[in-house]
Amino acid sequence: ITDVDAGDPPDNLPADVVVTIEYDDPAIAADDAYSVTPHLLLNIGAASPQGGGVLGNDTIGSAVITGFGPFGNCNLVAPNGTNAAASSNGGRVVLSTDGSFSYGPPAGLVDNALPTPEDSFCYTLTGGSIGIVSLNIALTELVWFVDNNYLGANGPSDGTQARPHVDLPAVAAVDTASDIIHIASSASSYTGITLEANQRVIGSGSGSDLITISGITPAAGSAFPALGGTRPTVAGSGFTLATGNTIRGLNIGNTGNSGIFAPAAFGTLTMSEASILGTGRAINFNAAGTANLTLDEITSSGGFNGIIMSDVGGTISVGVGGTNIGGTTGGDAIFIQNAPAGTSFNFGATTISGSGAGGLSLNSSNAGATIGFTSLSVTTTTGHGLAASGGTVNIGGAMNSISATGAAALDVSGLSTGAGWTFSNLSSSNSASFGILINNISGSIAATGGAVSGSNGIAFIAQGTLGTTSYAGSLDKTSAGRLVDVGAGASGSLTLSGDMNCTAACSTGAGNHGMRITGRSGGSVTISGATKVFRPN
Repeated sequence: ITDVDAGDPPDNLPADVVVTIEYDDPAIAADDAYSVTPHLLLNIGAASPQGGGVLGNDTIGSAVITGFGPFGNCNLVAPNGTNAAASSNGGRVVLSTDGSFSYGPPAGLVDNALPTPEDSFCYTLTGGSIGIVSLNIALTELVWFVDNNYLGANGPSDGTQARPHVDLPAVAAVDTASDIIHIASSASSYTGITLEANQRVIGSGSGSDLITISGITPAAGSAFPALGGTRPTVAGSGFTLATGNTIRGLNIGNTGNSGIFAPAAFGTLTMSEASILGTGRAINFNAAGTANLTLDEITSSGGFNGIIMSDVGGTISVGVGGTNIGGTTGGDAIFIQNAPAGTSFNFGATTISGSGAGGLSLNSSNAGATIGFTSLSVTTTTGHGLAASGGTVNIGGAMNSISATGAAALDVSGLSTGAGWTFSNLSSSNSASFGILINNISGSIAATGGAVSGSNGIAFIAQGTLGTTSYAGSLDKTSAGRLVDVGAGASGSLTLSGDMNCTAACSTGAGNHGMRITGRSGGSVTISGATKVFRPN
């Protein structure tokens, strides 16, 4: 300061004085914007990604963040990396003093196609300057998260990554067509769900990843949970299909009705990296569709049926665990009809035990379809063993066995046996009708052992084209009627080499004989070996 007043003294200073005034630049908070993937947790560090935290473009000086919160309440909560505040549209924000933050978007919020951001929060610096943080949420299909280990640490469940639902019915209340559902690994099972059209259900047991499966690339700072863990189990009501569904990376456990149920035409179901293991019917596709299933195992007990498929095509492959169905209560263990041409079902090593009805019914109109079993073991308490007509039925191995009570062991017509069937045991006891019926087949059927006894009708019937057929088991009948009936046909060979016993009332009745061979214009019938006892007519 320089005194230039000429009137001196009294008011002039004796000398010039220099005064220094120090002041702080004001803190200025600049607005920020970040990209967000719906339902995925966003983690932004102080320096990266997406340009780093909220302080990166601010003028700070000695200022600090004093608080944050939803728009209009920007000083609500002190930042410490733990305290949480709601965002403007109901998300969850945790802000640290260095500007880093995490953000969990609210459920169901996607790009609104407006110039305004879908969500936001704000913060306050020392001195009162306010920064607005825009959270721009992408337009993608939604991924819903389900984890029954979640205990509410981030607030009530809403199906997002940060706050997953704890069971599938909660998702069913809010999801829409084409959404994706991720189910976390857990020691306890999940209740089932009715799916929407084109939904995909992905368990943590998948060997793929959610980017590949969903087609969604998360924004920088977000990531899908890794897959490749233990498969979760869905039980209860299992899965009720819509159309175009995908299921993978999980197992289906005990169900009250069906593991997978299609109440109406279901388009194409794709299922892999999965098993069906539990009580109840495994599969109920009583409507048209295409089933492309790659399963490790099917095990079902106590259901009305084990597997029922009507008007269903596609490809089914069951792995090393095979197909195991026990104790069905009212229907066939496996029932397949009207499979279209090109269908290929392979159920692996198949065991049917204690069926209270039939074993396998592979019914008419399966022409052009191929149904296969790596091996086959069937035991019924009331019902037939294998009834099949049309298409190709492959049965591998040489130790296959069918034991049927109250019905036929084998009732096959109009089909190909592929590379041939070999049974170590083919038996029927107390059938209400015949014991074995073979009619118009191509290929071969060979049974090296077994017994047919107590049938009310004919014990063994062969007619039409017979391929190469041989039966070394015993045939026994004491009630009225024939023991063996070989009907008209032009080709094929039949060899019966086991014991035959037509005694007591066997062969009685009008026109009945212990054995009848008639109308064969080609091929051969050989009766050989063992003991043959026939009651005179």
